[in-house]
Amino acid sequence: MWRVVIIPSLLAGCQVQLDVEEVRLSYRNVEVKGGGNGMGASKHGFTFDDLSALEELVELGADIRFAGAELRATSGVDDMSFVDQLQLAVASADPDAGLPALVLYGCKGNCGAHGQGIEMKPEKKPHAGDYLGTGSLLIDLDIVGKLPGKPWTLDVDVVLEAHAEYELGR
Repeated sequence: MWRVVIIPSLLAGCQVQLDVEEVRLSYRNVEVKGGGNGMGASKHGFTFDDLSALEELVELGADIRFAGAELRATSGVDDMSFVDQLQLAVASADPDAGLPALVLYGCKGNCGAHGQGIEMKPEKKPHAGDYLGTGSLLIDLDIVGKLPGKPWTLDVDVVLEAHAEYELGR
């Protein structure tokens, strides 16, 4: 019983910092239709409805930021060098949230494909807390290039990072 009383009194007023370098929201097996022999475009939208893993960070008031995204072809193509333009935007899936859509990443020309993947690092890391607090995220993905003539699939990861400070004994 003394441990319970002594430890909190020794820790009261101590500040705890928490840095989460990477949290990935993953959407698997996005099917992209074949594009023919010339330039083509493919648009996809999907929703992350289960953000429960991030609820505690949001409730703590952590500074959560969008840190990037990653695309990985999983079937139907050997590499992603055909991508000429790419844009990934995020919004709240709640239309009443009143939050604008954020373009997390966009490229024209050199989109940095490395084999079957494209890693997308934004110039700035926008705040994500308000978007996560709405309970769901809507992701819009636009791909332009000489798309393969057959369907292919890819995985999409949206990457977040967080920093929280908490004072014990509040």
